[in-house]
Amino acid sequence: WDGIWGEEGSFGQDVPEALANDFGAVVSLSADGLTAIVSSSCEDSQKGAVYVFNSVNNNWGLTQKIVPVTDYFADRWFSSGCAISPDGNVIAATTIDNRVYVFKKVNGIFTEDAVLTTGNSSVQAQGVHCISPVGLSWDGNAVLVGDPGDNSDSIETYGGAAYLFINTPDGWFKSIKNTTWTQTMNDKVGSSVSISYDGGFSGQCHYL
Repeated sequence: WDGIWGEEGSFGQDVPEALANDFGAVVSLSADGLTAIVSSSCEDSQKGAVYVFNSVNNNWGLTQKIVPVTDYFADRWFSSGCAISPDGNVIAATTIDNRVYVFKKVNGIFTEDAVLTTGNSSVQAQGVHCISPVGLSWDGNAVLVGDPGDNSDSIETYGGAAYLFINTPDGWFKSIKNTTWTQTMNDKVGSSVSISYDGGFSGQCHYL
């Protein structure tokens, strides 16, 4: 207020066993700052969940708990990576077995819209719990997901990759797989990802 930062609210008081469930490991805000999503990837035997909070008159409250409809199993670690589109209408959340769940807001409620897969042979599927970060364009029609454990296409173990998915009138499709020409073991490309508002350009970082 008046150029001074101050605490407006805190999350988790109404989430059972929040600390034990890794609640808050990943958070994301809409562009207007009125919708926040918070991961809880260890919840319910590591099935995972995403919690949606909204601010009304500077008062934050829990409005929805999101879990997948499709293949919601133990040790899936749903929400190991998650993000909300800047316009606040699309949420994407990743699992450790190379899936990306996309949820769209319909009549004020986020509902499952698509399940995207990278189709790689990531070592994450072997039980190595790497976070798969995700970024969305302004309207959520472009999704960039990082997979630092990717070792497909004869890429070095933990070489990593990032995958771009585009939503078209004909449905979602995987547009681009990004790696690096000089990739070596443990580069972990895709440990952090970011995408522009229009989805036309993307950036990615790798961990050395």
